[in-house]
Amino acid sequence: MTVIDYAFLSGVKQRFHSDVELARFLGFFFALGSAITIIIKLFLSGRLVKKFGVIRALLVLSMLLLIVSIAIIISNYVSVTGFTVFILFGILMMVSEVFNYALHNPVFLAMFQPLDLHRRLQGHTTIKGLTDPFSLGVAGIILYYLFPPGGAQQSDLVFISYLFLASVVVWILTLLFVRKHYFQTLKSAIYNRFLGTTQVQCNDSESVAILRDKLVSSYPEDVIYALELMRQSGVDNIHEVLQQQISSDSEVVRGYAVKLIKEQECRQLLPDLLNLIRTESSVPVRRKAIIAYCRLAEEAHDVIIDLLGSTDLNLRSAAICGLIETGGIEEIVLSGESLLALVGSEDELEKLAAINIISDLKIRKFYRPLLRFFDDDSLTVRKAVISAAGVLGSERLLPSVLKQREDSRLSQHVLEALPGFGSAVIPVVRGELQGQDESNCFNYASLINVVGKIDTHDAIVLLEEESESHWLCIRDAVLSALHSRKYHARDQEPWSRSIQYDLALAYNINGSLRFLVPGTDKLVIDALNFELNRALNRILTTLSFIYSREALERVSRGIQSEDKERRANAIETLDNVLPDTLCSKLLPLVEKHVAGVFDSMIDRYATVEYESRDDVFKQILVTGNRAFHAWTLTVCLYQTRGLMCKERETYTHSPHLMLRQAAQLSGDYKLDMKHHTDTKGQSDLLEIEKVIILKSSVLFTETPEEILVEVAQILKPIRFAEGEAIFEKGEYGDKMYIIYEGEVSIHDGDHVLSTLGRRDFFGELALLDPEPRSASATARSSCLLLELEQTPFYELMAERNEVSNGIMKVLARRIREDNIKIMELHSD
Repeated sequence: MTVIDYAFLSGVKQRFHSDVELARFLGFFFALGSAITIIIKLFLSGRLVKKFGVIRALLVLSMLLLIVSIAIIISNYVSVTGFTVFILFGILMMVSEVFNYALHNPVFLAMFQPLDLHRRLQGHTTIKGLTDPFSLGVAGIILYYLFPPGGAQQSDLVFISYLFLASVVVWILTLLFVRKHYFQTLKSAIYNRFLGTTQVQCNDSESVAILRDKLVSSYPEDVIYALELMRQSGVDNIHEVLQQQISSDSEVVRGYAVKLIKEQECRQLLPDLLNLIRTESSVPVRRKAIIAYCRLAEEAHDVIIDLLGSTDLNLRSAAICGLIETGGIEEIVLSGESLLALVGSEDELEKLAAINIISDLKIRKFYRPLLRFFDDDSLTVRKAVISAAGVLGSERLLPSVLKQREDSRLSQHVLEALPGFGSAVIPVVRGELQGQDESNCFNYASLINVVGKIDTHDAIVLLEEESESHWLCIRDAVLSALHSRKYHARDQEPWSRSIQYDLALAYNINGSLRFLVPGTDKLVIDALNFELNRALNRILTTLSFIYSREALERVSRGIQSEDKERRANAIETLDNVLPDTLCSKLLPLVEKHVAGVFDSMIDRYATVEYESRDDVFKQILVTGNRAFHAWTLTVCLYQTRGLMCKERETYTHSPHLMLRQAAQLSGDYKLDMKHHTDTKGQSDLLEIEKVIILKSSVLFTETPEEILVEVAQILKPIRFAEGEAIFEKGEYGDKMYIIYEGEVSIHDGDHVLSTLGRRDFFGELALLDPEPRSASATARSSCLLLELEQTPFYELMAERNEVSNGIMKVLARRIREDNIKIMELHSD
């Protein structure tokens, strides 16, 4: 380009001797070029790229320059004036300037965008830091040769055109040569960026050197992370690294190195594994080494066979598992006999070992030995066999697994195992969902969650069928299950009906809020606002089955944000994604702009007309759990206590304990939100009181009341007399306590660590991570505590993410507060 510029400008200088004429011509020339550039960029560039592709679009400029340079050379052999040659060079410069800025540069830069950051930076550095300066240097040398200072001119413009023609030909050939390599690079980059792994890659020598330095770290976590990165990056001779690490001082590192030896199939390390089996002091590491050796060796070693008689159950189990998977006939027979001996044993540990071996082998035909364990007296054994049955997935085991649901202690284990049976579960769930009973609504929702984890067509069909269930909890579970599977609707009609139903419900809720009294009806107002948010979430989730999932997920996050700009962006996205008819009904619910305008929208779209405050409560109770959650119905029953009406009477026989209790409340009952003195010393608290207590506890302050309804169902009120020990230091803990009344002393021997009163909680760490108690707890006065056990709480967290999310928020806040206190102490 520099040579073209010089050739043209030197011709201009010869044509125009006056500075004014020269400036006028150059101004007109470059203004015309800029105007043409803008027009081509707006109307032609995109179409050229779309029609011819990126590489051919890059060839446009070089081909045009080739044509013009050939025309200049031809003009030298026909009788043309110097003015004609000047015009051709002017065209050459105009073409180079216009197409360079309008097409070539944008397309060239766009080629870097799909590449990963490292390659993109490397490409820009090469072009701007090496290629461009080199090209300018070459152009300078050529011009210096043609027009040496103080010397005679070596050539004319025609010679320059020959030189330029050669450059263009080289340019085109280079493009064609680079094309294949670029496509290979592009394919690799796109795969790694969009389809392949997002893991860190360390392929360069500097990164590998850093990782090798980390291998000698005294922190096992550093070593393990370095090994994992080396595995991901495909570092050469990784077997040499693993050979060193199986001699590490850290048991954790040795175990991880053995795991990688098996995964990477490093058969050259078989002698090292055998030596590890003989000499390793850690049983877990030896077990891993045994299994790795059996997987990699062509035939079993006598050392492995001898372990079938080991007194260590872990080593014997590893040998059985490894030999059954990879041994010859003799080894399989010997290990099979050892496995059957464990199956027939009366020792609980040996039974568990047999179950775990069958589970690890994952051979469906090995289901028969498991059948005997479903009737075992040990709860631990039955839990293990349920899990193993889910791993094997044999339909012969399904009836035995389903029967275990009769024991409430095993119900969650059954739910976790059922997805492993795949399509065989679908008819069972469909049968239970037919003739739905309100008392089993929560169990139905749990079954829907199971179906959501089964990746088959008939599972999708069942979820679609239940999307129009009468019960709200089931519809919620269906939406959650389908959303987690990134479902896209084939038939939009049922989902459109669902959206219209929730839109009408949202407007009805907004209409009801106009009749409620702030303060007096606070519980109901809060509950209805929760219902409104859930309705909006259901609408957005359902819309994501029909329209852009990514856009609607951004909208969902945006409208929940406190940031005004994010909310505005969310509203704008809705306006762009949804049809006008749907958007006109949804946007007012999200925006809630000028009150008068919104009131007119309620009057237009609401399907229920309320006449009074009492009418609001009656309509909610009539609708029931088809549209409202249990907490909303409970607080409505509480607000209408003492009111004799048929809507309340229906709930006096409800299968739901909280609703039944709330419907039976007398008119003079008053729920004290702060002190809860209504139980009059009784240990049997009402379910609604338990929810209020949980909500006022710091640990559950971020958890919605509707979810706390389910937590309340697993709380156990327990009384302790003054001076009675609640638990002792060193005891294994799997319960937490909330103080309803009285005081509790937390102490280590005679040293009192803290004294806790009503609404305080203790033992929460044991609930999340069972360990021996770090201190003792004793009742300082007569106490009424609410006990929360770990097992049912874990089961609830598995079903309700809101519980774990709320607790994590509270714990994170407490950690931040503790960090601030520590910083303040250091500053003092």
